[in-house]
Amino acid sequence: MAVKRFKNGLGVGVVSSWIHQITDDQGTTADTLNGFRGRAFGVGPALTYSTHLGKSHLDFNARWVHEFENKNYVEGDMFMLNASLKF
Repeated sequence: MAVKRFKNGLGVGVVSSWIHQITDDQGTTADTLNGFRGRAFGVGPALTYSTHLGKSHLDFNARWVHEFENKNYVEGDMFMLNASLKF
């Protein structure tokens, strides 16, 4: 993930992922679905915001990753929203 942060607390950037599973999962479901040995690539935007609440620090992070070029792997998009409060 690469983010450009601004003085007002906002940050914009890009996130990427590469998953490469080199061994099969184990179990009945994994055997039925060919073990999921494979790969997946993804890329998408990221948005962050940081602010202070008194002496505490509040951070928000949102990202969306679009997967592509998947091989023997579940395909789809991922959206994540995260908030953390440091006190």
